Amino acid sequence: MQLYPNYSPYYEYTLKIKDASNPRKPGSVVLSTPSHLFEDYQLKIAYRKYKTTKSIPTEAKRINFIFLHGNGMNKSIWHYHIDKLFTQYELNFPDLYIDTIIAPDHVNMGDSCFINKDKLGHICDWEDLAKDYIMICKIHERETFLHPNSFNVIVSHSMSGYIALNITNFEPNLFQSSILINPIVISNSTVDKSLTNYLQDWYNQGYIKYNFDNIPPNQNWYELIYQHYTNKSFYKYFEPIILRNMIEDEIPNNYQRSHYYNEVDLKHNGLYDFVNYSYSINNPSFDYDKIKVPTKIICGDKDLNSNMIVPEIKKQLAFAKTLTILKNQYHNMHAQSPDLIISSINKFVVETFNSYQRENDKEYYEKYGKDYKQILMKKKLSEFLNNDKIPTKL
Repeated sequence: MQLYPNYSPYYEYTLKIKDASNPRKPGSVVLSTPSHLFEDYQLKIAYRKYKTTKSIPTEAKRINFIFLHGNGMNKSIWHYHIDKLFTQYELNFPDLYIDTIIAPDHVNMGDSCFINKDKLGHICDWEDLAKDYIMICKIHERETFLHPNSFNVIVSHSMSGYIALNITNFEPNLFQSSILINPIVISNSTVDKSLTNYLQDWYNQGYIKYNFDNIPPNQNWYELIYQHYTNKSFYKYFEPIILRNMIEDEIPNNYQRSHYYNEVDLKHNGLYDFVNYSYSINNPSFDYDKIKVPTKIICGDKDLNSNMIVPEIKKQLAFAKTLTILKNQYHNMHAQSPDLIISSINKFVVETFNSYQRENDKEYYEKYGKDYKQILMKKKLSEFLNNDKIPTKL
């Protein structure tokens, strides 16, 4: 597996395999043989961790990201964006420090799917996926995301827009900025009955594949896969670098480029795309009033979902103010026009970083002096009890 670029002076990256959240909705984990051991029902989650090579001053604020991909894709869809972010912050925002960026695979996508393939069931609850990413941030990567000077950002696409809203609803103090790109946040069954027809057509036309068999002896198997993605798949209009990265991340390491194989199975089982789509038909809907984390919604005017989602967002006054509609952009605009999306991400992150900071002990000390703890307590109780004679020692 070879990502491009495969090296940067600004970060290093590694693949991590950790426990996913548990328990999950019934039907999410189904074994071929029933077991009485809880560990047999434990799913894993794979994620790529990008860590700065730069030394961050102890008291400095540091920005962390988690990038969540859409259905049928994988974590490498974001590799280009992440590389650009590290480079741009180093060159253009020298006083803003990126510490860590996490890019996971959903439990039934990419490396996670490859690890969990014998355990995955017929159900995928997107709220369970939200709990997976909370677990990554609060447990597996807690030193980073729970750092007292951290400023944490979610960037999400499509189905992960719904996941991100659930994350910021479940954990409003864990993230300080959230960006949703063409999010799926409305039950499609009540809005657009034609979606099922689209999905059935995609299946019948073979747009979503996970197995390539009966490969001719004179055919390069890798190029066969690449040609499918570039000519017949849902992803054929991706920027070539992004598409190549996604394909690279789908090929198991046991396949050698110089060898011939009659059959090649990808890490990603395309049938789980339809398991995820089945959830979107009846389940997604969200009460935007629940969300207190600053949230930016970016929609493309050519997205099939735009006519459903944009009117709903415009009904919500607070969210309508953070809605941007990009002209001549489609559902996968993050992979088709990546630099445009990176610009939007940067703008909102810098804006929220400058205007929405969690106060911590350092800020309290600078504002109130060394007795800040007692002063804050007295101030709060004085206001609440309407009494200035609160003891100075509590």
